[in-house]
Amino acid sequence: MIALMTVAVSMTACGSDDKDERVYELSVSPAEISDVVPEGAVCQLTVQSTVDWICKVDGVAEWIEIADITPTGVEVRILANDGAERSGGIVFADVAGRAETVRVSVSQQAAPEPEPDPTPDPYEGYELKSSMTPDETLLDADWKAVDSYMKKFKFEYTEHPNANENDHVDGTHAEVVYDDVLKMPVFKLSVHKNEGIIDGDRGSNVDRQRNEMKSRTSGNGYPEVNANYGEWQRLEWKFKIPKGFQPSSSFTHIHQLKAANGSDNGSPLITISLRANSNGSNRRVQVIHTARSGGESKGTFVDNVPMADFEDEWVQVCTEAHICRHGYYHITVTRISDGKVLIDKEINDIDLWRANGATSIRNKYGIYRNVGKNPFGSNALLKDESLYLADFKIYEKDTNENPEAVDD
Repeated sequence: MIALMTVAVSMTACGSDDKDERVYELSVSPAEISDVVPEGAVCQLTVQSTVDWICKVDGVAEWIEIADITPTGVEVRILANDGAERSGGIVFADVAGRAETVRVSVSQQAAPEPEPDPTPDPYEGYELKSSMTPDETLLDADWKAVDSYMKKFKFEYTEHPNANENDHVDGTHAEVVYDDVLKMPVFKLSVHKNEGIIDGDRGSNVDRQRNEMKSRTSGNGYPEVNANYGEWQRLEWKFKIPKGFQPSSSFTHIHQLKAANGSDNGSPLITISLRANSNGSNRRVQVIHTARSGGESKGTFVDNVPMADFEDEWVQVCTEAHICRHGYYHITVTRISDGKVLIDKEINDIDLWRANGATSIRNKYGIYRNVGKNPFGSNALLKDESLYLADFKIYEKDTNENPEAVDD
């Protein structure tokens, strides 16, 4: 913006009639407008002159505006600055060109760096429903003591080979051992498949093995730690896969979200699964979604994450889920030793419910794997395996106090 004005002033003769001895003066104060704050300002310039003068913004500086001009001064408006430091000027000149031109420099500070958006609190609105990791009293304890301990925290150890006399009841399937990396006791769940021993699934389903702990489905704490329809739930836990762990080519689930009650509670909604080719190669980690009958399954939405990134390393898992027909699911898995994020996947409009009588969604951890009808033939590569688990937390918001079947 350019402002221009001529101001008429009376001139006084300083000499005889035949010789012009007038003094031609033009001065402006202050000589500079410096360090104006980013918010802008209004500044006054005082002009002393014995000549007719004009003033204008020097060059193209639209952020400097000449707001008002009087015979003795100028009001200058400096607009707000939302960018870098800037400078310009205002020029005062004698209309007749006799007095020396005056330039008032103008400078303005840079806009402050914007405040970063506050990091959203991932726990906002959530209530901690359970927090569990084993203590030293469980070192060398049997599985019954492990189960009793878990039930204090609304978990339970009830789906394992020791639970049925038709299974390998003499084996050690649940232990608490001290971990030198985490510097605390941790759970160790094991399944057996060797020349003399093969675990089953609670006395049946001889083509698969199950050794899992889970949130309670009855008794104390149920259904507080399960996800009822409409609720949001955050699950956090740590796990470690030993080096050389050999998954099945069919399925080896180490985490499941699964319906409680109802006739459609067989297949899990979400699994974290380990898988390999039939020759044992391409050992990888997957995250899989299976919808209810007639629903839209997202299928394997995380795949080909190398198991080598996990072996003999503790990882921190965090999942967040909105439990409903058109829900939300987000999973992150971070390697603790170096902070590397191994999995970070968010998925919207995902079916996270079961019909036909389901009343909540439970969470399960451990080893559930297929060994096939011929475990010592086509699945000869499979062997004894263990999974280490620790530091479980369950958070919940938008609590549904009256869980019931939703079959729409």
